[in-house]
Parts: sequence; structure tokens; C-alpha cells
Amino acid sequence: FGTAGNVGMKLTTVAEMFGVIVTCLVLHSVNWPVLLHLPAAVEGVSSKALACAVVTALAIVMLFVQARHLSVFAIAGLVANVMLAVAVVAAPLVAGGFPEPTGSACPVLSSTILDSDTMSYSAFNLEGLGFAVCVILFAFGGHATFPEFWRAMPTSERPHFAKACNLGFTLAATVYCTVAGVGYHYFGACTADSITLNLMHAQRFLGNLATACVLLSTFTTIAAFNVPLIRITLEVLVGEEKANAPGRTSGIFEAFDPLTVTIKIVTLVSAALVANLVPNFGYIVAIMGAVTTMLLCLILPTAFYMKVKPNMPAVQMLGTGFINALGFV
Repeated sequence: FGTAGNVGMKLTTVAEMFGVIVTCLVLHSVNWPVLLHLPAAVEGVSSKALACAVVTALAIVMLFVQARHLSVFAIAGLVANVMLAVAVVAAPLVAGGFPEPTGSACPVLSSTILDSDTMSYSAFNLEGLGFAVCVILFAFGGHATFPEFWRAMPTSERPHFAKACNLGFTLAATVYCTVAGVGYHYFGACTADSITLNLMHAQRFLGNLATACVLLSTFTTIAAFNVPLIRITLEVLVGEEKANAPGRTSGIFEAFDPLTVTIKIVTLVSAALVANLVPNFGYIVAIMGAVTTMLLCLILPTAFYMKVKPNMPAVQMLGTGFINALGFV
């Protein structure tokens, strides 16, 4: 698709990375006040806005860590996912009384739960299918960070990259399915847009522990998702050759560059401002899944593949076209 395809891919990648950073900040702003038992407002400032500001300030330091060192924090993501799965299974059992009786009032844990909502189950809700698909796509998003980490890997480790990705997605799918199935069994229609809120409400210790792990994991990923965003922005401002030229480094931190520093800080602060305008976590996740993740996961890859391989077998062309059409649907 030439220049148009290149520009479109870059714009979509920037939008996705920026949106993921916003999503992480929303998750923090929703969960930290509950985790720390903060009132709705502190000195006239919303506790959610305060949490978002503190996390943003701390995350600025992480932005200057070299990309090749960010992989160290992958263990935090693994621990967080395991702890979340364990807490979803164990917290309701330890607390007792779950699942609550059908028809009982739901605790209002987030803006997506109304005072009139009651405990119930739905075998299949066609109206929620689109939302569910968008959330699932978002959960398996983040593909734009892969080339950055591949470039930062030692040459000897690069042949194992595909296997590591497959293993990571398999483990993630196992955890996500566990959390989704068991979580819905225990909380049903009372499930908040962030299930960590249900866990903290059900059993304080296990819920807090799982939530803290998830927040630590998402905090460390803010810098990772910022890497391709900054690279593309620099390519636009100074050209691809200068933007991708290796620079001097100091220990684990990148070399100081005024333009790069300015872009990183402005980007993160802008994401924090947007995060404060988002009504709830589920809303931004669904928007991301429906727009940028759908484009990067289904629509654009299949379109590019059909463009570069126009003579592929008919069955393969039909399957590729079906996936592409599914993305639009």
C-alpha cells in the first residue's frame, strides 16, 4: 500500500499505544483509592485524579529506562496474572457466601453497576457480544511493542522470540479464561468493569494482594507501550535515520536528549489528562478493542498479506478474506 499504508500503520500504532497507556492509568485511578481506603475526595481533589497524578509522576522515571532492560519486568506480569487467577478462585471461597443468591442486590463497585442491578446470569447475551469481542481483542493486543523488543534482544536470543510469544499468549489465555469463567460464576451480573474491585470487596487480603500485583504489572508496562509511540513520533519530527540511530547510554537509562525527554513527558501527561475524562475502565477497553486493536490484529495484517501474496491458494485466500471481513463486522 506504499506511503499511505505506512502512514496509516504508524497512525494506528500511535493511537493504540497511547490508548493502552490511558487504559493503564484509568485502571490505577480506579483501583488505588479502593486499595488504600481513600475517601472520594482529598482536600477537594478527586481521589481518582490524585491517584492518576501520582502514578503518572512515578511512571515518568520508567520512561527513560532502555527498552532492552524493560523485559526484566516481564516477571511482574507473570506473577500478577497468576496471583489474579489464584485470588479469583480463592477469595470467594475464603470469604464464603459466594455466589450470592439470584435476585440479591449488587454492590455498587463501579459506574457500570446501577443501584437497581441484581445478581443474575445470562447464558448468551447477543447485545453484549460486540463488547465482549472488543475486550478480548484488547487483552491480546500490544503487538506494536514486539518489534521494539526484538530489536533490543541480543542476536543469540532472537531465534527464540516466536516461541516465547506463543508461550506467553498461551499462558495468558489460560489465566484469562480462568478469571473470566470462575469470576462470572462467583459474581455474575454483579461483576464490576475491573474484577479486582469485586475481589477486594469479597476478601480484603487476597483481593488487595492480587490488585497490588496487577497494578505493579501495568505500571511497568506503561514504559514498554511508550517505546514505539516515541520512536514513530521522532521519525516524523527528525526522520527515520536519526530516530533509529543508536545513542549513548548510561547504565540502564537512555542518553539524555531534550527532544525525546519533552515528547515522553508531554505524551504521558496528555494520557493522564485523557484518563481523567474516561468514565470507566470497561468503556476505554471496549473502545480500544473495537478500533485500534481490531485494525492491528485482524484488518490490516490480512489486508497487507493479501496485497503481497495475491496468488495464494484459493482456500488460503478465502480464510484470509474471512478474517479480514470479521474485523469489519
